[in-house]
Amino acid sequence: MTLKEKLANAKLINKYQMERETYCFLAIDGVRRGGNTRSGSEYFDFHVAKALDLQMKVNALKKLEESA
Repeated sequence: MTLKEKLANAKLINKYQMERETYCFLAIDGVRRGGNTRSGSEYFDFHVAKALDLQMKVNALKKLEESA
């Protein structure tokens, strides 16, 4: 893996981690504000699913980085 590829990989990992933390915050904040009401947890599943998807991308990129 060239230096350019390593930098691009690190940039993607950073981007995905920041997005993941945003979705985690939105999921927690929505439940905190609305409790168990429909308005508070309406998008909870969506936010959690997006956070998990981003975490899987981060894990795949880190594994790629370790193998190179």
